[in-house]
Amino acid sequence: MLLALMATIDYLSDVSPKEQAKQAGAALTDLLIASHQLGYDTAVQAGPWCMDTTLRTEMGLAAREFLAAFVHVGHRQEAALR
Repeated sequence: MLLALMATIDYLSDVSPKEQAKQAGAALTDLLIASHQLGYDTAVQAGPWCMDTTLRTEMGLAAREFLAAFVHVGHRQEAALR
């Protein structure tokens, strides 16, 4: 399964944009911990994939929304580990 972690920065909030971004990171950590507790393996992808303008458009993201990461959730295959 592939999940997309998106977040919105509210510049009018009493919470600073930096703290709001940290909260997205905390949500990602919670997702990873919960997945592992349920017996799933995870892999996180971020970086250029999250900045792709075509992908942002296709996903319908607003200007103040950002794609923080993609999370792959499933069971790893032993052959892939060699």
